Amino acid sequence: MATKPLKTLTFEGLDDTYTIPQIDSTLSVTGGAADAKVTGDAINSLDARVTTIENEEGLHRYGVTGIGQSAASLTRIWDSVGMTAQVGTDGDNSNVINDFDDVAPFNRRKCVGHWKKEDNRAVFVVESYYGDEDYTEDGTKGDYVAVECPKAYYYLKDGRLGVSAHQYDGWKPFDIFCHKHNPNEVMDKVYIPAYALAQKDGHAVSLPNLDNLQGNYKQLLDACRTYNGDASDLAVMYPAAVNFYEWALFTVEFATQNCQSVMYGCGILRHSNDDSATLRSDGKWLLNNYYASRVVGEYVSIQDATIDQNDVSYYASHKITAIVQCDAEGNESSSGAYQLVTTEYLGSERAYEVGTAYRFVARPYRTGACNGVSTPSGSPVSNTNGYYPCKYRWRENPYGNQFKTSVDLFNMRTGTGGSDYYCEWYYLDDPSTYTPSTTSKPDATDLASDAFRLLDCQTDHDNYVNGYIKVLEYSDEYPNIRVPNGTTGGSASTYYCDYASLVDSYVVRAVRFGGIWAYGANDGFSSFYAHYAPSYGTAKAGSDLCFIQ
Repeated sequence: MATKPLKTLTFEGLDDTYTIPQIDSTLSVTGGAADAKVTGDAINSLDARVTTIENEEGLHRYGVTGIGQSAASLTRIWDSVGMTAQVGTDGDNSNVINDFDDVAPFNRRKCVGHWKKEDNRAVFVVESYYGDEDYTEDGTKGDYVAVECPKAYYYLKDGRLGVSAHQYDGWKPFDIFCHKHNPNEVMDKVYIPAYALAQKDGHAVSLPNLDNLQGNYKQLLDACRTYNGDASDLAVMYPAAVNFYEWALFTVEFATQNCQSVMYGCGILRHSNDDSATLRSDGKWLLNNYYASRVVGEYVSIQDATIDQNDVSYYASHKITAIVQCDAEGNESSSGAYQLVTTEYLGSERAYEVGTAYRFVARPYRTGACNGVSTPSGSPVSNTNGYYPCKYRWRENPYGNQFKTSVDLFNMRTGTGGSDYYCEWYYLDDPSTYTPSTTSKPDATDLASDAFRLLDCQTDHDNYVNGYIKVLEYSDEYPNIRVPNGTTGGSASTYYCDYASLVDSYVVRAVRFGGIWAYGANDGFSSFYAHYAPSYGTAKAGSDLCFIQ
């Protein structure tokens, strides 16, 4: 039996190499150099020593096992064991316990400021942090409410997912912290928007109490670049790598693949062309049917009876302030087939006539709808009923409410016919270099250019079907990009718990993440809507205002 001091040790069963700063004793190793492994009490001794060193150095890692397996619930490992994660609602959150609030990299901070350009990258200037005496989101401290994200690394292998503020051996930095995707140039912190893409005075902002912008890929990207500052040319829509980063943190924190089991998000509001409402008096509308999926606080567009529910031209014109179930005359009745809806007029420039029927359609919740929730994560009123928006670690509506159009991920059907087609995925490596010339862009010609990369993962023919995701593939070149490759056998409560809708013709499709206010259990971090062309402009499609950092 050989005895020698160890500094770096690889052992079976845990897929890790521990690099230990100093061990002042020896461990027994059995076997020769080719098959050396730590056994028995030595493993427990090593784990104890590693834990001691981690605590002394302030190093911690948090993780789960069961990723990609059938059960939505996951098992906590490493420093996550024994931790509690809860979310709040508006009102009193004194009983909400979340042990992740004060540990890196989960301890993200909400702040306000503005962007400037330095050395061809966007730099965020913080003017004030949430909780400071001078903190305000009225625009006087800056046009951008951000979430400050401390540097983070991840591990994903064999069903285990880990996140940490420290780079353990074999762990990778999240791509959003890597300047130009370079893992050797990692930023200490990055900033992502607290709110969806909106405009104020014609400029792109991240501020509360505004309509989410809606439209096609080009319209949304052009809107991002109306940012008022010299960093405007570095403004982009929602990158796919941000989706991966937030999915990883959320999944580890709550130990589940079903994000909607923690916060359903805004996912089951009414969305139909069939809803007619007659103006009875100022601010009161008789809705032609009773719909339980309409709630107080909902934003609606009330327009002529001929408009389409998805018409990109129409934003919210009213906010619902009261709902009464009633009969055809507007009299309150628990068995009535109608609703008397009271609304707050939001000031759209049009007149409404008493006795006239109008179309009554839902719109996304406006930005800042979760600001009554004092905890970093939570929902107004309820986290479970599906009628209200949510926020995760200060960032509003990471899923549900409205699609987040990705700036950099696209797909296209390839193959000669029904027997061999498959789905290719393309990545826009540097979105700041690309401006679509028309609303039909990007197209196949663009994807063939040097600006786009054909990813080394694809959805093969046998797995090419819309459905709940069972298998996700990761790109070796861009490991923070994942695409669905297997939907048969999945469900809303098993495997990744979210839905994939893939391209059904031989044309380029844009990827839209997260789902919308009426897609129910299809919503979530892993939701992929890659069915529509970049030119698809609709009230359902929005994005975020992000920057190349």
